[in-house]
Amino acid sequence: MKSFTLIVIVCLFLLSCGPINSRYKAQPTGSFAGYGYGEISTDGSNSAYTVHFLGTSTMHVEKVGLYAQFRCSELTKEHGLNYFIVDHEDTVVNEYMTDQAHTSYFVSKKIRMFQGTKPQIANAFDADSLIALLTSQIER
Repeated sequence: MKSFTLIVIVCLFLLSCGPINSRYKAQPTGSFAGYGYGEISTDGSNSAYTVHFLGTSTMHVEKVGLYAQFRCSELTKEHGLNYFIVDHEDTVVNEYMTDQAHTSYFVSKKIRMFQGTKPQIANAFDADSLIALLTSQIER
């Protein structure tokens, strides 16, 4: 947990040094520098992941959360599955100063992905439905 917290802090610091942008994109491979999404498999079966989105200071927390949710949907479809369950969600707020005060957000979601009938619970999401619903709100 300490290493994950350290990674988040480093990401947020590096974000404060980077260009301002709010487009949906992956973080550079093998890097935590800059904004964007990423994911880490949390089990050997590739059905459980921690998905995150690191936003810029121009992005509201709602957009950062929406981008993280969208990435969960994409990842689910990439694995040939149709729904996911969010087991845990965290939002980290980073406040920093340059020539003025800035705030940026880091949202992470621990998910498990499945094939079959989505259960009728609040933290279960149909990947196709979310992609259809959110696509118009994603800036590429």
